[in-house]
Amino acid sequence: MPLRVRLTLWYGTALAVILIVFGGALYATLAHGLRDQIDRSLEETAAVAVRALEQHRVGPFLPFEDLAAEFPELAVLDKSFQIFSPAGKVTIQSPNLGRKDIPLSRTALGAALNGHTTLESARFGDESPVRLLSMPILFNGTLVNIVQVGTSLRPVEELLRRLLLVLLVSLPAALAAALGGGWFLAGRALRPVEAITLAAGRIAAGD
Repeated sequence: MPLRVRLTLWYGTALAVILIVFGGALYATLAHGLRDQIDRSLEETAAVAVRALEQHRVGPFLPFEDLAAEFPELAVLDKSFQIFSPAGKVTIQSPNLGRKDIPLSRTALGAALNGHTTLESARFGDESPVRLLSMPILFNGTLVNIVQVGTSLRPVEELLRRLLLVLLVSLPAALAAALGGGWFLAGRALRPVEAITLAAGRIAAGD
């Protein structure tokens, strides 16, 4: 195999590995950052909900509108809001859920009974997955309510899908352009070597 071809192949392979690692790291970092941002937002909204419930000493007949009137942070369009009893039954639900049924998982219920907050992702039917935070409300060490705040992961999935499409199109194009440049530079760099090789061949032939 000609030296120029070998140099270009080695260069192309190394560059391809670098581009793949860079693209994968970029995708993973962005995905992790977006999910962390969502989790922090859910934690902040849940904390507001807990303050509202503790102030109102919430019962099963308190309308969601009464809470949202004093705590407008709860009436956000991109988040759902539910209150569960210690048995896992819905007592309050935000209107933006509509007819969606988002039950409290066994994992979240078990963690709440032990006084722990749960973050989990779930998919219901054909809809986009949702990120859910379930936070217990304790009174004298006894579980009285479970606050659940959720948001759709669809915007994150769409953003990551667009990024993946950009990477799948741009990385091969960048690799092809770099290989073309590498082929040209290898030819320029090896031109004196080719001249020496030709001269050595002529000398060996007796010229």
